[in-house]
Amino acid sequence: MVALVGDFGLAKLIPEATEIFSDLDSSALLMGSIGYVAPDVYSYGILLLEMLTGKRPTDPMFSDGLSLHSFSKMALPERVIEIADSNLVVDSGEAINNGGNQDEMEAIMHDYLVSIDRIGVACSEESPGDRMDIKDVMELNVIKEMVGYK
Repeated sequence: MVALVGDFGLAKLIPEATEIFSDLDSSALLMGSIGYVAPDVYSYGILLLEMLTGKRPTDPMFSDGLSLHSFSKMALPERVIEIADSNLVVDSGEAINNGGNQDEMEAIMHDYLVSIDRIGVACSEESPGDRMDIKDVMELNVIKEMVGYK
């Protein structure tokens, strides 16, 4: 089986799509791989935390009440760089070699990682009522704009 990344409910943001499919039976809309379940904000949050930390929720370090969610939440905001996957963190020496200011690069990197962690934690709260609504994940667009991604 191949894992597929879904839209995590973002299609609901397009009013035309909602109108077109509102009259159809929900089972008529099930598509995708075997065992497909509509993506939800919790899965999106866990995916963000996995990418941030490089750890899976099933990692042996998560026991005795410690979970990927609580691990990531405890790091906010001061210790986010400590839990971030080393592949995400720009080496200070690399920043200097590329003509960047070390302190400025570290501050920008910290801000990006904190934003990703906050969204991941907010989306993966234990109680569904406490989770961030997918429509409110606009902070990702801010991050995208900060890095100049088109």
